[in-house]
Amino acid sequence: FRTLDGALLVDVYLPSQKNDLEGSGCTRTHTCVCKLKSRELCPYHLCLDQHAFATSIAKEGKSSPFAPTWDGDRFTKSNFVDAVMLVCQRLGIRTHTHSGAPLITGHVMRATGAIFLAELGVELWRIQLLGRWGSEAVKLYIKNAPLAAMNDVALEAFMKKDLHAIAGDIAALKAAIVPN
Repeated sequence: FRTLDGALLVDVYLPSQKNDLEGSGCTRTHTCVCKLKSRELCPYHLCLDQHAFATSIAKEGKSSPFAPTWDGDRFTKSNFVDAVMLVCQRLGIRTHTHSGAPLITGHVMRATGAIFLAELGVELWRIQLLGRWGSEAVKLYIKNAPLAAMNDVALEAFMKKDLHAIAGDIAALKAAIVPN
């Protein structure tokens, strides 16, 4: 946790992944957005809360991983899948196909996160960046996303303008309204 020019920042280190040839992982920096959104959606404060929780259950004399188990141990992919399965079962959400194959895998959050963002109309390149996809694999996840965002595309096509042109129009209107 740090500040830069008065902004509250948190750096989250993400470990290496299969396409990280150097095995160095990466760091994502999040800032406080409480002025724009509610605290419940603020990435800075969510990380602060998570850090406080992880620290509170750390074993004596040891630092705790950012996302620990209730015992303070490192949370594994298997632990995560088991937790999601349990939540789904308690909510009455089907977890297996009729043939018994699991519907929940270690990629459940990547898949549902990508679908959620696609449904909101977030551009594909942004979804790829957030999910650290270096390939077009994200398209496999969002191919079945309902086309809820199509209303925006239809409106954009109807207006015969793209979003950048509309943003330019808004900036020009603001400049005309606001006196120097």
